[in-house]
Amino acid sequence: MKIAVCSKTSSERSLLAQRFARAEYFVLFDTEIKSYNAIENQAKYASGGASGQAVKILGDNKINVVLCTEVGPKAIEALNAFEIKAFNFSGAETVNIAIKMYQENKFIQITQSHNKKYK
Repeated sequence: MKIAVCSKTSSERSLLAQRFARAEYFVLFDTEIKSYNAIENQAKYASGGASGQAVKILGDNKINVVLCTEVGPKAIEALNAFEIKAFNFSGAETVNIAIKMYQENKFIQITQSHNKKYK
């Protein structure tokens, strides 16, 4: 399984980014080979449609799960289309702690947008 985490830097010890589509990086973790790598989130530069672009980046990298904050309805729709599950990383501060907490089933799956900005 491949997990992506929204992060501020490219390190596995990075602080978590509080915005999904505008995160600076996605730190990727492959659970089979237990390795990290990071990709810069090019969607952060988009003037519009950043959530769809961010999800496409994840899909192109064969991501199964993304750990993030709340996401908007367009992101939910795109994640569903790519069959990527999103989980809220509330309670974690760094990428490696978020991965550990996810593996311990401590996060709640995001299935709909609760972001008041989009209501």
